[in-house]
Amino acid sequence: MQGRNFVLTFFVSFFLLTAALSLFNYSIDAACLYSRIQVVERVINDLLAGKIIAGQPAFQYRYFQKLIIEKRKEIPDTIAIGSSRSMTVRSSYLGIDQDSFFNHSVPCAVLNDYIAILGCYKKKGAFPKTIILGIDPFVFDKKTGRSKKWRPLLSGYYYLLNIIRGNTSQLKLFYEMVNDKVLKAKRLLSYNYTITNYEYIKYIREQGFDYKAVKDTTVDNWLIAPDGSLYRLFILRYQDDPTTQKKVQRALNKGTEIDRYRQISFQELFIRLIDYLLDDGMQIVFFLPPYHPRMYQEFAKKETCIVLKIEEMLRSLAQSRNIPVFGSYDPGCFNLSSRDFFDAVHVRDYVVKEIFKGYGKVVTE
Repeated sequence: MQGRNFVLTFFVSFFLLTAALSLFNYSIDAACLYSRIQVVERVINDLLAGKIIAGQPAFQYRYFQKLIIEKRKEIPDTIAIGSSRSMTVRSSYLGIDQDSFFNHSVPCAVLNDYIAILGCYKKKGAFPKTIILGIDPFVFDKKTGRSKKWRPLLSGYYYLLNIIRGNTSQLKLFYEMVNDKVLKAKRLLSYNYTITNYEYIKYIREQGFDYKAVKDTTVDNWLIAPDGSLYRLFILRYQDDPTTQKKVQRALNKGTEIDRYRQISFQELFIRLIDYLLDDGMQIVFFLPPYHPRMYQEFAKKETCIVLKIEEMLRSLAQSRNIPVFGSYDPGCFNLSSRDFFDAVHVRDYVVKEIFKGYGKVVTE
């Protein structure tokens, strides 16, 4: 009898704990996946109205891109797609009107993100005229390519992939969509999402708001401009170099950024995507964001590291297709020092502005 009571108590306790955890994650919902999905729509409406949005970008960036493509009445002439290293590409740096540009960069972008975001445009009816691809080495990394972060853009991905390759079955798409629903449900029980929600509660208490419109970019917060580009916190925008050096040393000690680039993958699919876009009349632009000098030196030392080979491959492809290339993984090409970075992989805003100097002349020629 005691054993039966123990088992019953255990399962009841486990059920209550699981239910409480799910309810907590569903209610707080920092990523705006469940109960707070309307928050993303509110942010998008404000952006489309020309407002600057302040707030920690905890929501699902991929879903945000999908919605803004669907809600926007007109297709912008120019878009940018890349990782966090491309989020500071701004319309003003390109010398074009804010309303004719949007930055669709997402954290840790992989090739699937490029295809998916462009697929969302194709489903809507047309591509933008010019597509700036912020290309990181990890786009061609086999391990990163297995990331599931792009899955909120599932329908757009398979729509365009089917056009490019012509071999995606509807059964495969149905399976992936069901699997995506399962993964979304499992996230309610995720320990990591619980921590994210706890941190989000602390953020709301400190700031007094989640997202709100502000007048200009002088606000000390994460800011999303109407053109989709990101402004970071003051502590990052105006960080001193000793702090940057410490961050770089920590990154070097971890070694993950250096050791993972050993085999080029997805090259064939990437070239297929580029050729398809060019054949469809699009103007393609490559952006190669620089690395911190010390990080790049480590890349150059490692015989197994393929970062330099990836840039060589991209430049060869660009030359053969008449694609303009802005930037370089090599910071020496722009005489950049540690002071021009705020960590091992992200340059300061003014560097991006300098890299795209003369963009209008190059692209319109």
